[in-house]
Amino acid sequence: AKAEAAARKLVEPDAANIDAWLVLADAMVGQADSLEGWEQQGKVSAAAEALEAIVEKQDKDALVPLKLGDLYVKLAELMLRLTGKDNDVQGYYSDAVRMYTTALERDAKSADAEYGLGYVIYASRKGADKAREHISKALVLNKDHAKAHALQAEIFYG
Repeated sequence: AKAEAAARKLVEPDAANIDAWLVLADAMVGQADSLEGWEQQGKVSAAAEALEAIVEKQDKDALVPLKLGDLYVKLAELMLRLTGKDNDVQGYYSDAVRMYTTALERDAKSADAEYGLGYVIYASRKGADKAREHISKALVLNKDHAKAHALQAEIFYG
């Protein structure tokens, strides 16, 4: 709660400060990690809403949509744990795809965005072949991308 309050003080005087918004989102997610159930989901959702409000205002930086994509994946995983229903998570996965795609439009060399797309496609059961494409692109962009290597192994070897 203290980290979130401090981060809000950074945002208040300069609402265009992207770094301050990212710090705020990280603080909110950090606080969410100490919560459980619906309280955790609510806090992560609030962090996503905070970033969603600025993602369109700044149209050059890939970091905000990338972070937002990660938050939508986290929300999908939380909802799956809370409800156990696949159809409850598809909207979050769609939002994640939208944000990772936006990140790639802003930075075509973002290995993290390629990985994110591959992860969402694989996790939402939209096709291992398409997921493999994005994971391969992520590894071309960053041959040491640990998460991409792990997901590639999971896709290939189950």
